[in-house]
Amino acid sequence: RRLFGTGGNLKYLLTRAYPDVIFVLKRCSDVGKGFNMKRSYLITTEHLEKMLWFRSNEDYTVGMNYVAIQAALHPNVTVLGFVLMSNHVHFVLKGTYDDIVAFINQFKTRYAGYVWHKYGIKELLKRNKLDIKVMDPADDESLERVLAYVQMNPVAANICSQPTQYPWGTGNTFFNAEVPVEKRIGDYSRN
Repeated sequence: RRLFGTGGNLKYLLTRAYPDVIFVLKRCSDVGKGFNMKRSYLITTEHLEKMLWFRSNEDYTVGMNYVAIQAALHPNVTVLGFVLMSNHVHFVLKGTYDDIVAFINQFKTRYAGYVWHKYGIKELLKRNKLDIKVMDPADDESLERVLAYVQMNPVAANICSQPTQYPWGTGNTFFNAEVPVEKRIGDYSRN
């Protein structure tokens, strides 16, 4: 089958276009046009074996702020959930494939710059590969399982006993029994 006007296979083309990404492809009728459609994706970075992404609460806070910055810079990407672990990150994003890859690669670049300036480590995330899995748009339970997996990551790592206890992700927004009083973001900066 010819995809993208070539005789090569899709995985080969994608690997050449995005060398830092590990692809898990499924057969589906719309694979050729799927990259222009908004879909939900699970993005996981490769676990660092010898170094840490986040070493202190300040590092985690910077990472959380960079997620917000990326969300503002990429209005076509919706952050459905995420968690920042010490040696890797998980994101569940909705958008086109190109938009979510740009989102996560810019997040990695921005955070790597912070690590370089703070710790003098130049190439912490340069070779840190991505695993990107597309969620089946017809299977809401699949998306729910992926979101639960991401939020439960700190629990599985024995960092906390409930996702609400882990401040470096969206677990508190999914599992918090308290309903916050609705405020506009601008209200927080007013005296």
